[in-house]
Amino acid sequence: EELAQDELQTKDNKASTLYDPLFVTAFSVFLGVSLSSDDEPTGDQSIGGEAISVPSFQPSFQPSLSPTFDPRPTLEIIQERGYVRCGLWNATINSGKGSHLELCRSVAAVLLGNPDSFEGVPVNFANRWQHLLDRTVD
Repeated sequence: EELAQDELQTKDNKASTLYDPLFVTAFSVFLGVSLSSDDEPTGDQSIGGEAISVPSFQPSFQPSLSPTFDPRPTLEIIQERGYVRCGLWNATINSGKGSHLELCRSVAAVLLGNPDSFEGVPVNFANRWQHLLDRTVD
């Protein structure tokens, strides 16, 4: 009787091993098809007599706006500007000491030949990446 139960469990495990990937694949295909259907309404719609605008996911053939940042390499911009904008913590800027300040001086010396040709831009933990993305620091 134990042998029969072991054989039954082995058959169940083999079936599970076979059907689990098939189920996941079928579910993935179903989900992909259902999410990419074109049955979504676009344009102006009305709900309860109030007009709403539903965005269309169709590509626009309108020209894009010109870039809002300078597309030149950062090195070229720094050399034209004449100073490096370094993102530094407020404490570093106020004290005038620290390894980040020394690194900024070193970069300014290499790029511009003058270790004092830099501007310390105050950054904190929350906004440091945004300063980089906005190109307010080099």
